[in-house]
Amino acid sequence: MLGSPTPSGETTYFMATQFFPDTFQRGVLAKIAQFAREAAHSVDKDRIFISGKAYTDALAEAEFDANFLRDRRGLRNGISEGKLAGVLFYRFSRHRIVHLGHEIVDDPHYEHFQEKVIVKIIGSLLNVNFNDEWIRSKIGNKRPSGLRNNFQNLYGELMYLTCRRHYNQESLALFFDTYVYLSHAIDEIRMLESKLAHS
Repeated sequence: MLGSPTPSGETTYFMATQFFPDTFQRGVLAKIAQFAREAAHSVDKDRIFISGKAYTDALAEAEFDANFLRDRRGLRNGISEGKLAGVLFYRFSRHRIVHLGHEIVDDPHYEHFQEKVIVKIIGSLLNVNFNDEWIRSKIGNKRPSGLRNNFQNLYGELMYLTCRRHYNQESLALFFDTYVYLSHAIDEIRMLESKLAHS
């Protein structure tokens, strides 16, 4: 178990885990602090605090969840990145890692602030953009299959689910696994469009 100071000055102890190595743990904690401060108004950067204890507790529970998921489902070839993302997202959302100073706690800009930071963290880990321009351009448009349903705002749905509804690690895992496929498909469409444009 190694100690390391958090951006707020407290010492966080990282435990050796199977799914989340020490370098990963340190890197994600640094990213949480970075993303939170980037999302804050410039005058509020010193009013954002990161709890190393809450972060460590969340990771310990995520490790337990990942082991349980692997063993219960017999995943001998490992766990997909979407499933690990679902576990991390769930546990990070359940612990109060990002704290706001009393001066800004009621500022509308900071509503669901931790959830927004966590969505960005998971997106960076999966290398996907939940606010992708191609997806946003489709929001509200009719689906080409002839159904009356319109394309939905996936980022908005994820935020609503996180902040207002019930969910578990496996439902999040399905969402993230699916989104990884979608993101890959969009990248392939962009490459094909680029090739067609230059041919």
